[in-house]
Amino acid sequence: MQPLFKAEVKSIRVVTDLLKAIHFKNVALISIFDEGVMVTVEEPNCSRATAYLKRNLFERYVKRTDEPIPPFGIQLGTLMDFLGLLSETGSTGAAADTCSWKYEEEGSPLELSQLGSHVKSTSRITTMEPTPETMEDEHDTAVRVIMKSNWLKVAFDDLEPPIERVTLSFSPSDPCLSLTGETETNAVRMEYPEQSESFVAFQCSEPTTFSYPCSQLMHCRKALDQSDEVSLRVSEEGVLCMVFRIRVLRHQDLEAYAQFTFNPLDMDIA
Repeated sequence: MQPLFKAEVKSIRVVTDLLKAIHFKNVALISIFDEGVMVTVEEPNCSRATAYLKRNLFERYVKRTDEPIPPFGIQLGTLMDFLGLLSETGSTGAAADTCSWKYEEEGSPLELSQLGSHVKSTSRITTMEPTPETMEDEHDTAVRVIMKSNWLKVAFDDLEPPIERVTLSFSPSDPCLSLTGETETNAVRMEYPEQSESFVAFQCSEPTTFSYPCSQLMHCRKALDQSDEVSLRVSEEGVLCMVFRIRVLRHQDLEAYAQFTFNPLDMDIA
């Protein structure tokens, strides 16, 4: 019988860089769809990160069409270690940067194999029952912003300990965005005027302010450093969603995205 899923990755390095960007927890949820693969990690009731391995990151992508594939858990660090090992094994040049993925059936290991090598290297990674997710997806959006990443990086450079909380304030009038890092005794503030070159798009109909733990926001720092553009959405409840467009320098035709979701401080978790 045909495997539930079989694919060939165009670039191990691109996939590894994307997984590194979300690696703040070691147990990840793998979800396989017709459109691609989602790899998700979560800090319960606080934050969630998802790497989107879209179909354009794969040379071949075959999913059995007669049934959905149930999500499964995996040790993310083990997956990244095996990808690194395969990229160094056997062949040189472009072939060393490709590998195949196979998921035979529900509960079977995820199998990774080197392509283009005289000596075939195969790794089988044990899969696990998925852990229930605690972060909700559907929220009414109050603010939508698209920013150039380099402007946000400047602000994040100041968000180092002892900064404990970060307050984001959005407004339809200037300054339309301010970011404040707070300690018990001090604060640093950065403002972004409406006409600033930092914005690609800005949509806010009324003043909106929410605060987040700095330690949680810093989970997205690796994705921010790799990205050239970031989309921010804030729900009416204060849930912050940040989608980073990751630069793929050696593969200009590829698009890679990582999404981070953060609950605000003092949010009532049902």
